Amino acid sequence: MPPPAAADPNHPKRQRRCCQFDGCTRTVQSQGVCRKHGAKPKLRRPPPTKPIAATAAPDPKHPKRKRVLCRVEGCTRGVQSQGVCRTHGAIPRPRKEPPAEPIAATFARDQKSLKHKRRICRIEGCTRTVKSQGVCQTHGAKPKLCKAEGCQKQAQGNFDHMCKTHFKAMKRIATPIPKVDKSKPPPAPEGSSVYDKILPLSMSYIPSPETEHPLVSHLKIGFDERRPPAWHRNEERRARGLIPIENPAVQLEAWERELVWFETLVLTGAPNVSFSHLALGWGRDKGFHMALGQIVCERRGDVRRKQRDETQGRRYLKECLHNRSKEAEERTSPSLLRFRR
Repeated sequence: MPPPAAADPNHPKRQRRCCQFDGCTRTVQSQGVCRKHGAKPKLRRPPPTKPIAATAAPDPKHPKRKRVLCRVEGCTRGVQSQGVCRTHGAIPRPRKEPPAEPIAATFARDQKSLKHKRRICRIEGCTRTVKSQGVCQTHGAKPKLCKAEGCQKQAQGNFDHMCKTHFKAMKRIATPIPKVDKSKPPPAPEGSSVYDKILPLSMSYIPSPETEHPLVSHLKIGFDERRPPAWHRNEERRARGLIPIENPAVQLEAWERELVWFETLVLTGAPNVSFSHLALGWGRDKGFHMALGQIVCERRGDVRRKQRDETQGRRYLKECLHNRSKEAEERTSPSLLRFRR
């Protein structure tokens, strides 16, 4: 009785043969039964015991060379080892691996190229970076989850202990910017700008454990108090008597780009600086100051070296020689000599 056919879950259109034993749903391996009920696995055919002379044939890739063929009669494959090809039982030769560099030497070399030294897992022989509890995630470190309620995603280090989705939602939705009525005239200047006090103090700041960088402290206060995105930008606009923006994605004006670039230069190299605080203050994503720097420092115009025009140089040389000869003739003219006498 032929074994019943069943639908293959991976390929619904195909029908797979089931074992002929009653109640068994395994796939047939050989002799109409599965491996559990006595199917014999297929074995490789061993190489022939009698040595057969190996033949040589021209190699199609290299016509001048001749490759040795398998000694099994009728086989046209090349020899791998023991006079036979891999199909007829040749054992592949193990590759010689280069001597492994000691882990300590590898880690020491990597540490020299890093600006900030990284901590490695305390498990012996492991070179992965520490995640928590002194070990990597492979050896039992428990990843921190997003602090949003019910979220099972892993927290990111630069997103205030939240995943990327909830961090963006906190910036855009949880703390929206109040709408402004543009029909009204611009308000009177209100508050002070960073140009008045904060930037001058930041430029003359001397690092010390007692005092904090003025601009870093100003931006950190707004981040800790969960102020809405672009709060720093709107403060500067109010100080100049301009209407605050509604959407943080509005393009920066010329004076705003100049101020952002100036603040970036002041913050670069300052202790305990976080450019994510600057990004929140201006209503931008983290790293926007890098893109702004590329725009500011971009080379404009024809920056290629101008090639020398040979024809123009020759023409200029002819004009110079002509002018010199004309001056010499005027000096030696009889009328000029009579006048000098």
